[in-house]
Amino acid sequence: MAVLCLCGAACIAKTEELRTVTMAVSDSIAPFFIDSQHGLQYELLEAILQHAHFRLNEVKLAPNYRARRWLENGEVDCLINAPEGIEGAIYTAPYSQFHNVVVSLEASQLTIDKIDDLSSISLVGFQHANRFLGVNFAELTMRHSRYLEVASQRNQVRMLLLGRTQAIVIDENILHWQLKTLQSGLGESKALRFHDLFEPVMLRIACLDPRVVIALNAGIEQIKLQGQQQRIVDSYRLKSGTVKY
Repeated sequence: MAVLCLCGAACIAKTEELRTVTMAVSDSIAPFFIDSQHGLQYELLEAILQHAHFRLNEVKLAPNYRARRWLENGEVDCLINAPEGIEGAIYTAPYSQFHNVVVSLEASQLTIDKIDDLSSISLVGFQHANRFLGVNFAELTMRHSRYLEVASQRNQVRMLLLGRTQAIVIDENILHWQLKTLQSGLGESKALRFHDLFEPVMLRIACLDPRVVIALNAGIEQIKLQGQQQRIVDSYRLKSGTVKY
């Protein structure tokens, strides 16, 4: 195995080959991971590793428990989007985020400034949204007679665009991805309104080797400084400054 070297290109050139890392991920929904070799977060990882002078050997997709167990047992080097509190793991700086928002049609002219404003409208969340979006949202969903959760986020977006619900709760990047894949099938464009009620969730990578974390943090810093992170995110979004469909 090549020795980890952080002294720049001249030093790296002296090694026979770049060190490889194997990673696991459980949050494999598109566009973050379309499959094990494509997706927004996959491209971010490749960019980070390039700056860190590492090569990605494999991304293994698995359910939450299995992916975490692989890391704990040393079967993978790192766990992407790792939950807090994994014993023995060291965490990188944030490299990406999930940001759930409430989205309505601009034509509806809804005013939604706080969680309680959702109680008077029909609302569709993603599966288990009531577990992930805080106590106030969970309490609202328990008493909300017109709240529904669906497994397919494509169906969420379709329900909004077809007027079958007044608002949806969805991650911004997932919304853009679904709009891009649906844009030829639902007729005239509709302007959307975003209601920012939830804090972004910062995503980190957990690894067992502190040297790997040092290298990844250097890569994360570089993709942010060079604007590469934002360019990758933007490539998965609709081109228009205002989201319309």
